Amino acid sequence: MNPLQTITALVPAVNTDFKCLGSECPDNCCTGWRVPIDQTTYQAYKSSMHPGLKPLFATKLVREAGGSPARYATIELKQEDHGCSFLEGGLCKIQSELGEEALSDTCGGYPRITVQHGDLLQQGLTLSCPDAANRVLLQEGMTEFVQAEVTTRLSQVMKIRDPNEAVAQITRSVRFFTLRILRQEHLAVWQRMTVLGFFCEEAAALQKNGDFASMSGLMDRYEDLIGNGGLDKILSGIGSYPSIQVKVFAGILFSKLLKPNSPHQKAVLDEFLADVFGTQTSMAPVAFQARVLDRYIAGIPNLERALADRPSFMANFLVNQMFNEAFPFNESSIFESYIRLVSRFGSLRMLLALQCSDPARIAAPERLATLTQVYARNFEHAPQFKDAINQALDQAGFRSMKFIAGIIRD
Repeated sequence: MNPLQTITALVPAVNTDFKCLGSECPDNCCTGWRVPIDQTTYQAYKSSMHPGLKPLFATKLVREAGGSPARYATIELKQEDHGCSFLEGGLCKIQSELGEEALSDTCGGYPRITVQHGDLLQQGLTLSCPDAANRVLLQEGMTEFVQAEVTTRLSQVMKIRDPNEAVAQITRSVRFFTLRILRQEHLAVWQRMTVLGFFCEEAAALQKNGDFASMSGLMDRYEDLIGNGGLDKILSGIGSYPSIQVKVFAGILFSKLLKPNSPHQKAVLDEFLADVFGTQTSMAPVAFQARVLDRYIAGIPNLERALADRPSFMANFLVNQMFNEAFPFNESSIFESYIRLVSRFGSLRMLLALQCSDPARIAAPERLATLTQVYARNFEHAPQFKDAINQALDQAGFRSMKFIAGIIRD
């Protein structure tokens, strides 16, 4: 049906021995999501004569109106727990009976993200998977990459296309240069993000003019700034504006997080909301924003304390995002890619800081990793989230680094 291919790819060192937790997973990927079925898999299921699966294939596959070959149908969810109709005892009945190659492209690929950029193949993990979140956020080695044999399906490989090989070499260099900025451990994470933003703003101007050749010089200039202590000029004078951060991120963050789609997510978020808001289950918008601002300001220094033993936590999150999405070439422009990253960084930092707002109950890194996984389940697979953040930034007049730097600083 959907044969797996073994390829050699660049992967983060922490991912090399990843294996699905199966029935032991606390937030099963077969629960709470409408699972898309590609056309090839749909037709194979409909023609299957397997005695145990044929009745389910006949009744539990729902055609998508105007669906594409990649999203041709979906699997009906169980009403009682919103689990996949083929989930039995925490395991997939299709995989158990027919083997992994019988899974749809989506099910067979998750949580792996495979990208081909010219002759470079890479594979990462999305943090909506609990084990992936723990690996990426709590271990050292996320910024170290190795060549390893991995499995994938060719239909699941995201391809980055450049006009010619000369441009491809430059864009790959830009990608790994931006990752290198995030590896500058002598800088606070907000400082790394700020430097990255100014670089991306300049690179986007060159991209707009088709001047890829000048990007080498731009990278050299920023390399000198980082190596020679010239960043003070860029970073000095940048203020912190938590009230604007709350204005941009809080409403969108909470409107989505208040709709958990699995028992695990509900338990995690119920505890979070109780920690932040206590017994107050509803507030007027002005009171809500004031409460969030108060808790957020209190939580920022506590978050640093909470992650004292895991200082790479936030940088690992960002590197994982950048690596998986082929940053900064995953949007219409380099700077739009940066805005997407800012939206993830700002909203997650707010969530984690709120969790740490009570100095008497500083969250453990493992708890913060779990909260990040739930965040990823809600936002990583919701493209409308980026659009909502962009709209909020537009309304606040924040569309250049002159202003965006103020919502990045802790």
